[in-house]
Amino acid sequence: MTMSSNGASETGVTSIAANPRRGESLALARKLIAAYAPLGRRTQLYVALRLLTAPLIRTARLFPPGGRVLDLGCGHGIFAHLLHETGPERQVVGVDLMANRIEAARRTAPADGRLSFAVGDARAFPEGPFDVIACIDLLHHMPWEAQVQLLRLAVDALPPGGTLIVKDLERRPYWKFAYHYVQDWIMYRFQPLFFRSREDMTGLLEGLGLEVTMQSLAAGPYPHIAYLARRKRAA
Repeated sequence: MTMSSNGASETGVTSIAANPRRGESLALARKLIAAYAPLGRRTQLYVALRLLTAPLIRTARLFPPGGRVLDLGCGHGIFAHLLHETGPERQVVGVDLMANRIEAARRTAPADGRLSFAVGDARAFPEGPFDVIACIDLLHHMPWEAQVQLLRLAVDALPPGGTLIVKDLERRPYWKFAYHYVQDWIMYRFQPLFFRSREDMTGLLEGLGLEVTMQSLAAGPYPHIAYLARRKRAA
């Protein structure tokens, strides 16, 4: 491997030039990590690991370029930040039940007014309407019936033609699912997890009156999948 005069790998530069999206993703990741500097290096490391192990940037690219977006269970706001950065015409609201997470997320929000955070849960959505509602790696932390209740309320908050985007992990191939299950189980202090199969999730969303398409986001040992579920327009 050769190095250029500025110390960069020529092989790496060539690779990024051949794949512009890779270069865009790296720049976006760096910008996002830098946004969390007010919260300290530990939080920045968490953001970096989250971007490394989950295809959040790829998921953000599935969203429409504009509109008002609600990010349910936003935590520290990582995905909400990505939606803000990748959609200059989006208005993004992140909601989480944990007040300390929302307070931390607010410290990272830019001054342009397009990204805001609020404490709330499924029973207290911010005032709509929302063109898109995001549910990113949230459902598997909720018991089966609670998942149904949340999704039903989310659908009710969408206008006709609005979209619910769910990103989660599916149950196959089994070795990938087992790897992630154990990892999450340890990380969340041995709490039970509730992963649905692809068929189960699709059936649930269609049963709520949504038109569903799927996008595999599998990478490495993680069987990530996104469900793009559009509320039908009135006939």
